[in-house]
Amino acid sequence: REEIIGRNLADVVPMALTSGRYEIYKEVIRTGKAHNFGELGPYPEWNGRIVEIQAFPLGTGVGSFTVDVTDRRNAQDALQSIVEGTASTTGAEFFPAMVQHLATSLHLRYAAVAEKVGTDGKSANILAIWMADHVAGPLNRDLFDTPCACVFDESRCVVPSGLQNRFPNDELLSELHADSFIGVALKDPDGAVFGHLCVLHDEPIENVDHVEKIVSVFAARAAAEILRMRATVALKEKEASLEEAQRIGSIGNYNWDIDSGAATWSDEMYRILGHEPHSVPAGWDTTLALVHPGDLERLIARQTNVDVGDGVNEIIFRIIRPDEELRVLRGMREIIHDADGKPLRGIGTLQDITQQQKQRELETRLGRILENLWEEIYVIDAETLRYLEVSRGARENLGYSMDELLEMTPVN
Repeated sequence: REEIIGRNLADVVPMALTSGRYEIYKEVIRTGKAHNFGELGPYPEWNGRIVEIQAFPLGTGVGSFTVDVTDRRNAQDALQSIVEGTASTTGAEFFPAMVQHLATSLHLRYAAVAEKVGTDGKSANILAIWMADHVAGPLNRDLFDTPCACVFDESRCVVPSGLQNRFPNDELLSELHADSFIGVALKDPDGAVFGHLCVLHDEPIENVDHVEKIVSVFAARAAAEILRMRATVALKEKEASLEEAQRIGSIGNYNWDIDSGAATWSDEMYRILGHEPHSVPAGWDTTLALVHPGDLERLIARQTNVDVGDGVNEIIFRIIRPDEELRVLRGMREIIHDADGKPLRGIGTLQDITQQQKQRELETRLGRILENLWEEIYVIDAETLRYLEVSRGARENLGYSMDELLEMTPVN
């Protein structure tokens, strides 16, 4: 203090003169208006510190106060670097990019993101780990007596130094010569811990609060990405299951925008109509081109009259597929209206019932034959032994009606 009081500002802080601040100080004295210089630096003579300086009128002179914002600026720069490094990546590529930029931006040797395996909490799958100069993983890690287990148990673990003394049985820490650790849990929307993001260093970590805050920010981002990937996998599994069910049942589904005419079809819709999936435009014109001439007028009437009735309606019609095979289809459709009753879109299914139709026709013909036969003919279920069909002659000889025989077996 004694070395500064009474001396000229330009002598004490030469950079004030060379940077132009000296003239601004005089302007503050002249006008009586404060001036904010904003962030200045970094200054080598101040160990690379960054400061904010504000000058204000004080009596006949000028006063100023200086705030060291180095930590804040470093945090901003680190966040920006990590965000820019991971902004364009998602899925499996996201985690290697994140741990690399997290470690390098914080000037730490290691960073890792891991997901808990199973429900017993004994192991974790490290999705990606930055190893000072390269990314490794995925790899499985035993959690017994490790800082990772501490994160899973307590939601966070901060060890600024002496890491191996606290976890002497962790061989990985010894291999990495790790001395410090900061880990933050990854949580689902219900607050359940399912993973963690951590950084490690081979020296004590300085400015622990600053590092922990940044790790916490990206722990939330990592959690969101893992949950998004899980949801994507679950959705694909459901879609695959639905597609398989449609294939087995020969049922396709569609969505149809009434105003634009645009439509989307499931893969099985294409197959039912005799096309490979997405090989032709989805929509009414493609279907219409295949409809049997005998059903065409009836189907067009149904398609154009979207205002009639509510709920689901059914139509059975025939098509001639590109391979000239005749197929019988059952269409189920519902029209969705807005609040004013205007039709917006149609949703529906299309099922190939050709085999069922043939079976019904066969059963009908068989019934007619049996009804006109006086010989005794019985059709019996092999498992239940119940009668399925009995000729007219057999019913007359037995003295039972068809309804009565359907409840009986030959034993009766």
